[in-house]
Amino acid sequence: MRLGIAVGLLVLAGCAGLDKPALESYDDIRAAVVVTTDPETGAIMANSAAASKEEIGQTMHLDRSSDQFDLSNASAQTSGRSLETAYVEGVRARSGDVHLYIVSLERNPVAPTETSERPWTVTDPDRHGFIGDPWRRTAMQLGELSFDCSSQRETCTRLSIDRMILTGEDVKALLASPREDIPVNFDSWRTADWRIDKDALLAVLDALGAREGFQ
Repeated sequence: MRLGIAVGLLVLAGCAGLDKPALESYDDIRAAVVVTTDPETGAIMANSAAASKEEIGQTMHLDRSSDQFDLSNASAQTSGRSLETAYVEGVRARSGDVHLYIVSLERNPVAPTETSERPWTVTDPDRHGFIGDPWRRTAMQLGELSFDCSSQRETCTRLSIDRMILTGEDVKALLASPREDIPVNFDSWRTADWRIDKDALLAVLDALGAREGFQ
């Protein structure tokens, strides 16, 4: 029986020549923070995505239809660049309540055949991450996965988002830390996946008019 096999390999991940660096000064980060208002709820939302570092790689899809799959003999088709970033996001409700998150965003080009997995939104109560120095265990909000395809479905992008929930005590501890960066891990291993500039957290708080509530 002949099998159609598509394997996605990530190559050149985090290639220094392609990465977009994070903005460094508070003024630059604050100017890059995007602020929007929900017209229905009146909630104010701010995020530092435009100021954050982006790790850019290239995804290569190897496609072969045969009884056996042989990487050395597979035809290769490069489908495009992947992107991964992490940033601060905040929401201030009309009531004044403020919710803060560290967001992990990944965009990966995929073959249309790989979009058979249905978009989902799911949460795992046992899933957690770590943040700060010393490490603080944090809860994770809903994970989101979706696909965006061109009208002819010649190219598709898989979009995945994870949000780490910061409590008020988390934020106060991060602001009180002498560190200028914030180590972040979105899994259960206590090693830093990302180091986010503390000024990104301050800039989002200032955009929401909420810094005083956490100091």
